[in-house]
Amino acid sequence: MPRLPDLDSLGARPVPQGPRGTSSVRNAGAVGDAAAQLGAQVAQIGQGMIVKEDKLNYAAARAALLKADVQARQELQDDPDYETYGARYTEKMKAARDQAAGMIKSNSDRALFQAESNVDVERGLGEVNGLARGKRNTARFATAITSLDSLHDVAAGALDEETRLATVKNAGDVIQGLVDQGVVDQARAVELRQNWSKGYVTQQVNGYVERDDPDGAMKALEAGKGMVDWQTFETLKGAIVGRKKTHLAIERAYAAVGMDAANEDGPTVNYADPLRGKGTGVSSVYGADRGNGKRHNGVDFTGKLGTPIYPIAAGVVTSVGSGGDSGNHVIITHPDGTTSSYSHMNGIKVKVGEEISPDTELGGIGMTGHTTGPHVHVVVKKGGATVDPQTIIGKAAAPNARIDLNSGYEAIDARADREGWSLEEREGAKGQLDRIVARRDKVIARQEDEAQRAAEKIIDERGDGFTDIKQLGAIASRLPPGALTTYRNLAERNAKGKDNESGSDRYFDLLDMAGNPARQRAFLALTPAQLREGVSKEEYSRLRTMQINMQNEGPSGKNQLQTERIWSAVNRIAPQAGFNLDGVTAKQKPERIRLKNMFYDKLLAAVRARGDNVNDVELEGLARGLAQQVYAVGSDKPAPLYTQTGRVKVGVPQAFYERVTAALKAKNLPQLSNQEIRELWMKEGAPSE
Repeated sequence: MPRLPDLDSLGARPVPQGPRGTSSVRNAGAVGDAAAQLGAQVAQIGQGMIVKEDKLNYAAARAALLKADVQARQELQDDPDYETYGARYTEKMKAARDQAAGMIKSNSDRALFQAESNVDVERGLGEVNGLARGKRNTARFATAITSLDSLHDVAAGALDEETRLATVKNAGDVIQGLVDQGVVDQARAVELRQNWSKGYVTQQVNGYVERDDPDGAMKALEAGKGMVDWQTFETLKGAIVGRKKTHLAIERAYAAVGMDAANEDGPTVNYADPLRGKGTGVSSVYGADRGNGKRHNGVDFTGKLGTPIYPIAAGVVTSVGSGGDSGNHVIITHPDGTTSSYSHMNGIKVKVGEEISPDTELGGIGMTGHTTGPHVHVVVKKGGATVDPQTIIGKAAAPNARIDLNSGYEAIDARADREGWSLEEREGAKGQLDRIVARRDKVIARQEDEAQRAAEKIIDERGDGFTDIKQLGAIASRLPPGALTTYRNLAERNAKGKDNESGSDRYFDLLDMAGNPARQRAFLALTPAQLREGVSKEEYSRLRTMQINMQNEGPSGKNQLQTERIWSAVNRIAPQAGFNLDGVTAKQKPERIRLKNMFYDKLLAAVRARGDNVNDVELEGLARGLAQQVYAVGSDKPAPLYTQTGRVKVGVPQAFYERVTAALKAKNLPQLSNQEIRELWMKEGAPSE
């Protein structure tokens, strides 16, 4: 920056002039001193400005370096490549330092800045390296924890003591490695060893407990006693003792009812012949040599084309397909996790997600896919590995029997008295018996439900051809007693070839159930066999059709709601139209029922013709119009009962009554009697065909 001029630099001093252009000798010296003083002040100010500017430049350089430091650290903070943090920080800060130094013009200030910035960069480098070490240690610690968790799993799955001991040593080596690397100190290492040992022993003990082996659990706890604190030891010991008590209670509960505790739930999977004895043999057994080192993974059951194929057990359809070597095939997953597949079928009658019983037909024997003759290729897998289907087919146990709970209680009390059980032991055995009975009853109920659905399907398909309970096959043995009695009675009646008489009280009650909203759910729950009991073929057909229509959309569906409305309208019109059932003779009932059903059908058809979009007023109008087509029973001169005055009380819609009453009131006219309003309705408001 150029210096400000002083008097010396300006050359010869000017001679002061007087007011009139004459020289003033007396004032010349004072003016010269003042001018000299002013020049010195100006020079001082200029020098100050230079110093101030240098300070500002130095401060700006320091600020720029600080900003570069903050930015560099921020960029490194979340960078996963922590191994290069130091080199990258140094490079960035060197460049920033050189750039900032260029902002300082003073050589001395620049040298000072260089010295101070070197110290700052070294300090920052140390902190950045510390960050890298922290990230490195964090990663090493996380890796070590994962390794320790894996060693827990290895130890838990080890079948011999040698492997478990080697696993414990490996865990110690992993923790010591953390110490050697400086990741953790000795105190933290001790904590890690204690936690891992605690987890190791706990996992060992719990594994035995879960396998229902309390004695093995106690041995594992004693072996690891020195590896856990006393609180953990006592907690695990308490769990083992509790499990032993439970185990003993279960054994006592089963003993009370004469059962084996080894099979608590009983045979939940009922394996059976997939061709139900209608096959012609086996063409290839499991494990047969297929050449090229391959073995047959299933069994080929032969039979005539179209022979029905059934699942070997109840389950859920998890896969269906066609094409390839298997052709049409189905895969089923059973309750115990076993899967079975059926290939080469002529068609598939089930779909994915469908719950099936052992009596569900999957399809028929065919020749789809790679096959040299009609057969079904059955493959069974347990735990993902194939097993010989013939080792389980035909091994079905008898259906589960229900347990008499009271007899079990009595047996437990008797044994408790003999052996001197404590109250806790006595109640524990009874509690386990309650659980066993509940679980068993649930299994039996499911089996009975599956059997009843299968039986109903057969009965519905056979119709009047169902003449013998033996037509249900093995299903009959799994039916509840009440259903079995119903089906047996139905078969006997069909075998006699005699139909029930029409117009029975049973039929009237079922009609009321169908039309009464309070009883419709009970009507929908009736099985076809229950519907058929006590009614004629024609009546059953009508009831079954009504039930199916109502079930299509469920109790809250449109069909259901429409049925309720129509039956309600029929019941309102019946007394007026002369087909009500009250106070009639047994001889009159069939005709009245015929008229009522005819009226229902006509009204339903009229509603359907209008697209089901009929409000209550319109429904009432349709009902009264159709009622004019119903004639008196036994009348010499046929006339619609609805139009007969005096004898029949004609109802008036509430809306019409209110409209007439309001109109008269508005004109201050006297109100009409009910009879006069009825006549007005018949004349002006009643619909006609």
